[in-house]
Amino acid sequence: MDLVYKAKAYRPGMQVYFLLNRIQPNTILARGLRKHLEEVYQEVGILKTEFHNRVVYKQSLIYGQAVTEFEKRGPATEEINALTRGIINILE
Repeated sequence: MDLVYKAKAYRPGMQVYFLLNRIQPNTILARGLRKHLEEVYQEVGILKTEFHNRVVYKQSLIYGQAVTEFEKRGPATEEINALTRGIINILE
C-alpha cells in the first residue's frame, strides 16, 4: 500500500482496486478479508470478481498457456472473462 500511496501522490485521480485471489468462496475467512479491506482501506475499491483457488491455474502454468487457452470453458475462464468485463466497465 505504500507504493499505492506514493503513486497517488503523483496521480491523485488514479483509481485503485483490490482483486481477491486464491479465495475459498463462501467462507468466514473470505468474508472477513473483504470486510477488513473495506474498513481499513476505504479509499481503495474491491473488484466484485474473485479468483478462486483452482488447480487449473497451476496446470495452465505447467503447460505454458493462459487459463483461457488451457480450459476454453470453465469456472476459471469465466473468472478471467468477468475480470476483463469489470475492468472495461471501470475504464468506460
